[in-house]
Amino acid sequence: MQYLVTFLEGFISFISPCMLPMLPLYVMYFAGNAHPDAEGKTPDPAHGKRNVLFRSLAFVIGFTLVFTLYNAHFCLLLCPMIP
Repeated sequence: MQYLVTFLEGFISFISPCMLPMLPLYVMYFAGNAHPDAEGKTPDPAHGKRNVLFRSLAFVIGFTLVFTLYNAHFCLLLCPMIP
């Protein structure tokens, strides 16, 4: 039951009014540029999929790294103060 509640909380936060305007930006960032290049060639679909995968992994790794370092920093500062 706890997993269902956690899933529903995540879904509700995902469709919240403050998050919905950000979704097109995420999709555009992950999809990258699908327009023809200067020579008029359209990008290879397989290259586009690799690009989306790379950008998605970079996004997840970046967020994970930032928040891990953020929490580790504050733990190093505040944990010695806890009796």
